[in-house]
Amino acid sequence: LITCFNGSHWQNFTQFSHLSFTDIWGISDQWIAVGKSGAVALNRTGQWQIEDIGITKDFHCVWGTSFSNIFILGAEGNIVHYDGTQWQLITNVTSVTLNDIWGTSETNIYAVGYGGILLHYDGTDWKNITNPASALSTLNAIWGKNENEIYAAGSGGTFLSYDGSNWQKIELQTTRSFSAICGTSQKIFLFGDAGYMLQYDGNQWNEISPPFFSSIQSVWGTETILYGVGSQGTIITYENQIWSTMRQGTDIDYYAISNINENLFLAAGQNGTIIHSENSQWLSYSSPTHQSIRGICGDMIIGDAGTVILYSDNNWLPLSTNTNKQLNAVWQQGKKYYVIGEAGTILMFDGTSWQNQSTLDKVDLYAIWGNFSGIYAVGDWGRILRFDGTRWIIMDHLFNGSQIKWLAVWGTYKDLWVAGENGTVMKYNGNEWQQISCDSNKALHAIYENDQKIYVVG
Repeated sequence: LITCFNGSHWQNFTQFSHLSFTDIWGISDQWIAVGKSGAVALNRTGQWQIEDIGITKDFHCVWGTSFSNIFILGAEGNIVHYDGTQWQLITNVTSVTLNDIWGTSETNIYAVGYGGILLHYDGTDWKNITNPASALSTLNAIWGKNENEIYAAGSGGTFLSYDGSNWQKIELQTTRSFSAICGTSQKIFLFGDAGYMLQYDGNQWNEISPPFFSSIQSVWGTETILYGVGSQGTIITYENQIWSTMRQGTDIDYYAISNINENLFLAAGQNGTIIHSENSQWLSYSSPTHQSIRGICGDMIIGDAGTVILYSDNNWLPLSTNTNKQLNAVWQQGKKYYVIGEAGTILMFDGTSWQNQSTLDKVDLYAIWGNFSGIYAVGDWGRILRFDGTRWIIMDHLFNGSQIKWLAVWGTYKDLWVAGENGTVMKYNGNEWQQISCDSNKALHAIYENDQKIYVVG
């Protein structure tokens, strides 16, 4: 989806139903959007056109100095240059995924990404710069006021600054991950998960409470106004030193925003909306199934009697799973979907076909969550399973084999949390499990972390 703000309201500019865009950039009346699976769309004459540049890896960011000097960066270190006519893949720079790009001129461009990688382009070559932060951190965003004042931010509260000569790490007293950075001549804003936000006023950093709770993925603006976009269709504005929330017509996740001029902003994001706005009201599409829906993640919904429905090309498409089991939860990891349910059902969908990953362990499974360390599923008899990329393994802990029913699982960048019946909560720090006292004996159905605090509900 590509949507346009014309100074008074948001309108769908155009839609490529099979594409998901992750970043957008423009100059004058010419625009470029990039995204998953090598998606590239150009608008040079008022019409959007798809460009097939022969790359199927995900693109994460785009930036340029003119429409004859554009760089696109993404997964596995892909760097592509566009000279206005031809696309050129730049090789032998890095194999590390790159997340963001920013610069001041044709000879001064920076890129950041996984493993804390920090690159500089001098107009001829891309070169590595020593990152003063941990090599285990991921840099997600980079932005600057000028060539002598540049900032980069990422996972675990990582924040770097550049003064024209040296990069240095700045301690912000937080371990929250940052996904976007932007500012004006007077203030700088850092955006993190679940609406977490820091503001720098020239003297100190302060946490502020904006009127939104969704993760902000991208921010762009001018001296007088900033726009931010994020999950759940969130669009925010900062004007006259006040943050406010505005919503576009669909609850999709937005990944990128850019401005064409003072009054024209462009946002881009994923497809697959299931509600829409009409005459200031939110309306639902007709339900694609009569079965009870138990879980939803990304473009997939799952439920009773083996129901799996995928949203594709503006349609809900039923997928055959060869099972009539009740499916309880789904988790998307990259391009793969993991579905779990009764009697130990574990299915993986890679976008084309299903793989049955069920083990001989036939206990009912109720919740699933994953990150870079693995995918975790929990269920009856105290069962906690971990998928290491090859096989599912039963994790050993105090309640394994007991009558405890785990109903929820969630994690942070360093800890894994599970919750279930009788107010039982446990935490795993990567080495050992620890039972956490909970002032309740009720069943706990969901768990979530926010601002370094863990919330359980039931």
